[in-house]
Amino acid sequence: MLAFRRPDGPRSRERPAITSEPSALAIIPIHPTWPAGQLTIGGRSVLDATVRALRAVPSIGPIVLALEGVDAEACLSAIERPDELGVGATANHSSRWLAIAEALEAEPSLGTVLVHEPERPLLAPSSLTALLDGLRGDGAMLGIAVHETVKRVVAGRVVGTIPRETVYAVQAPSAFRREPFAAAVARAVAERWTCRDELALAGRAGLRVRLVDGPRSNLPIRSARDARYAELRSMADALRLDVALAAG
Repeated sequence: MLAFRRPDGPRSRERPAITSEPSALAIIPIHPTWPAGQLTIGGRSVLDATVRALRAVPSIGPIVLALEGVDAEACLSAIERPDELGVGATANHSSRWLAIAEALEAEPSLGTVLVHEPERPLLAPSSLTALLDGLRGDGAMLGIAVHETVKRVVAGRVVGTIPRETVYAVQAPSAFRREPFAAAVARAVAERWTCRDELALAGRAGLRVRLVDGPRSNLPIRSARDARYAELRSMADALRLDVALAAG
């Protein structure tokens, strides 16, 4: 079983605190250049906010930080009370797929694997639930239909128009059935695939991935301006809730 770590001490093999019956293991890959390491939203790190967005959905079990060239203590210390949130970390690995392979050991009994980006804390519980409910075949991903005109350009010259109804902007997280996803990760490790993310991995492994409509609000927080936007959005959401409660 994966060893879960506390930020102020050695590895602990205690099971993380999960308060409901989970069905999905959540993995957050982190690499040295991830942009949100020092950003905060309302006094919390972006990583902390992302973890809490996942924890808001009862079907999410353990949350594992899959570390590629990153120190576990530094990541876990950015999360307030990670043990109480059921968060652990892998060892520091030389590749994304080695880290995810270890993360998959956290809870082998869970049949669904969710992979999320550390810089997307604005994911709504309803969108995450829709993704998990929409899992068919081997995997599912969130996507937004592109409404703008999209051109094909070669060497700076427009050479054609791409039908917009066939174009979607994809978002994290993505969800997979454990068995085919774990097999694809094992192949990536053994054969040293250079896939940059899970959707590229799924394509190379021939996994069947379904599109689930995603929200436009699920934006990545990669700069101070993004973090300020997230703070303002959180304040607006809280104000709407207060108004709704007062009106109710």
